[in-house]
Amino acid sequence: MKKSLLFLSILTTISLASCGGDDVDTSKIALDYGYDYKNDIVSADELEIGYSSLVNLIDNQESFVLLIFHNRTCDCWEDFSPLAVQFMNKYNLRFYAFDNALLEGENNYGIYRGTDAMPGICFFRRGTLIRQSIYGKIDINHRKFFKYYEDLEKYMFDNIYLPKMYYIDSTLLDEKIANNEKINLYIARSGCGDCKKVNKSYLYSWSESKKETTLTNNLYIFDIEKYSGTDEYQTIKDKYGLSVAGNPAFGFDTGYIPTFQRIENGQIKDMITVLNDQGDKETGLVTSYFNESRIASSPILSTAGFASLDGTTVDASLIKPWGSIDQEKQYEWHLPAIQLYFDTYVK
Repeated sequence: MKKSLLFLSILTTISLASCGGDDVDTSKIALDYGYDYKNDIVSADELEIGYSSLVNLIDNQESFVLLIFHNRTCDCWEDFSPLAVQFMNKYNLRFYAFDNALLEGENNYGIYRGTDAMPGICFFRRGTLIRQSIYGKIDINHRKFFKYYEDLEKYMFDNIYLPKMYYIDSTLLDEKIANNEKINLYIARSGCGDCKKVNKSYLYSWSESKKETTLTNNLYIFDIEKYSGTDEYQTIKDKYGLSVAGNPAFGFDTGYIPTFQRIENGQIKDMITVLNDQGDKETGLVTSYFNESRIASSPILSTAGFASLDGTTVDASLIKPWGSIDQEKQYEWHLPAIQLYFDTYVK
């Protein structure tokens, strides 16, 4: 298919620090996350992140859009940023805004570092900058997406696929449960090492594979980070079926995330909790979430004949001094359960 003049103009703005010459990646990126919140973004100030947060996004190998400026010295940012906010609110997205004056050291990750010609738009796939457009470095005839909403929307959809995973807050989640909606729910915590493992090793590749697909049900993510360490923590665990008190069939009082739930008719129909198995350092005996009772209660695990891991043994060298089993080994055990969940409920 012949490339549009607009798209060709983008190619001329690639930073040679990230790609070079004819090897430019011209494909669209599949955004990892959206936000199904009801509180709209008011201004781009809410999107601004610091250097350490940017490095975390890159290290986590996320796919995202970064809006850049330099000390807000260009009036074009004041024209452009409200358009970006309008687009994000319309499609439940959340980009990031970054002052490129905050870039540190020699590694700028390919982001335009200049003090003029701003603002800019950067597209990251799996933590790598694949493409960027800088206002002052595009032919004047092709800068319209920085000033007119219709042009910005077209430009964005030339460069991104909408996400399949949406963060959800407790208010909207409660509404969906009360309305007896079918819900695919991933309960995680920001900064959780096990959640990052699931994200990098499965969720992101799944998202890429579904980028052109319209799903019947999106995957909603409930981040419990804000409750961690508070008096509400146990209440949240009970309310959303993470503990035996709130969910005797599947609950797990300790070490209960990453957790995937299928909710139908206001009730948890199925649930798996992964990467939380423990082992006895002396005997190698495993205590697993995947015991006979939970497997028998799970429609997907029981149908697939998933074998109980509880009571099996593992080489003691794979058990940490505090009892946690090697993460890679657990992921190897639990990946079939994760795949069953997605193949059955999310698809």
